[in-house]
Amino acid sequence: MGDVDLPGHLAFGRDIWETGRLVRQDPYSYLTRGTPWIDHEWLSEAVFFATYSLLGAWGLSLLKVSLYLLLAGLLYRHLRERDIPPIRAALLTLFPFLPLLHPRYVALRPDAFTSLFFTALLIRLEGGERSGGPAPAWTLGLFALWANLHGGFLAGLGALAVWTLVRRRGAAALAAAAGGTLLNPYGARLWGFLARTALGPRPEITEWRPLELWSPSGAHFLGLLLVCGLGWAFTRRERGRAQFVLLLCLSALPFIALRHTLLSALGLLILSGEHVGDAWRRLVPEKPEPRSGAAGSSFGSAVDALACAAFLFFGWRNLGCIGTQRLRWPREAMALLKESGISGNMAVDFAWGEYAIWHLGPRIKVSIDGRRETAYSPEVQGENLRFLRGTDGWSDLIDRPETDLVLVRRGAAAFERMEGRPEWALVDGSPAGGLFARKGSPLHGVLLKARSSMSPALPPACFPD
Repeated sequence: MGDVDLPGHLAFGRDIWETGRLVRQDPYSYLTRGTPWIDHEWLSEAVFFATYSLLGAWGLSLLKVSLYLLLAGLLYRHLRERDIPPIRAALLTLFPFLPLLHPRYVALRPDAFTSLFFTALLIRLEGGERSGGPAPAWTLGLFALWANLHGGFLAGLGALAVWTLVRRRGAAALAAAAGGTLLNPYGARLWGFLARTALGPRPEITEWRPLELWSPSGAHFLGLLLVCGLGWAFTRRERGRAQFVLLLCLSALPFIALRHTLLSALGLLILSGEHVGDAWRRLVPEKPEPRSGAAGSSFGSAVDALACAAFLFFGWRNLGCIGTQRLRWPREAMALLKESGISGNMAVDFAWGEYAIWHLGPRIKVSIDGRRETAYSPEVQGENLRFLRGTDGWSDLIDRPETDLVLVRRGAAAFERMEGRPEWALVDGSPAGGLFARKGSPLHGVLLKARSSMSPALPPACFPD
């Protein structure tokens, strides 16, 4: 399934590969006016576009599947190394991935790298209870790569700092990690940028709201907390103080922002795995394995083969299509704007900004997109939000003389208000939304002419083709 940010990630990755450098001044919006832009996910975007260039949508789907399979494999191996039987380890491994059924996690996003690196870090820290902890060279390399892939390295640095403070050792590894984060194209400026953006409130975005206990995600997380709590209560293994303090911190993360739920769930199982396994063995004694030796190995191989065959049969055809139905992207409007060949400035729905950038930028510049505060001032964000919600001052954006076009989704207050403005004409409407142009303007005439000559066939329903 598609994601509102995926088109932008591909567009920005395309720029990197085509120019061989990072874009420093934003060329995609007519309201940023060349504002310096820190692209903190540049390496993820380069990876995404390279994958798409080589393998198309198939490659993007396989990349996502591979990242999460690797993540599950790391967790499963960790639980097995803590003497948890295979079936029980497999069931515990599945637990954190239940939220992946939520549409937010279905799409390929740079934070998949954060989930993977965070898991690797916590596994190394948990193992550090028995050894000296991660080596400085290891944390330097991990965080240098992480800081160029996704801003979620802050979560890893915070976990490492808590671990170091509680255990009162490992300062060299922490210092190396902090130094590694400076090995990025922006240097120390990346820290200032993240302090202004990643740590700020975003109440209008669902995934940045606190986890609601009386929701499916809340019930899942409470269930995981219960499992881990029972493990700590009934374990016969030694309980580490650093583990416990970090567990408390991780338990609180989803109640700060919903998007932290997967990281928290992974961390809880990594740090509690051996205690859950021991308590499980104590409360429910293991049954003898029904199969062993070559027979058991053959049976397991047969199950693996059947699972792969089922995946290929039922899922392979879908890997080549990144669906757009849930997002209802304005495919018709994109086709018309491409056919017309026009250039201009377009006030656009927030969720469609990066979709327009991928197909039309920088020939047509947008008023807002998913980069939000990474590229736009608070004043510009507020102006776009008032427009979409139809609140006081909603027309400030379209009253700007430089605004030539408006693309807004049906159901938004702005769509209804635009229909009532006599100086604006609806030149293309669809179930998703409508494209408006200033009535009588040169662009209005070009768009009407292009629409009359266009084929009635819709663009492909799969993104990004």
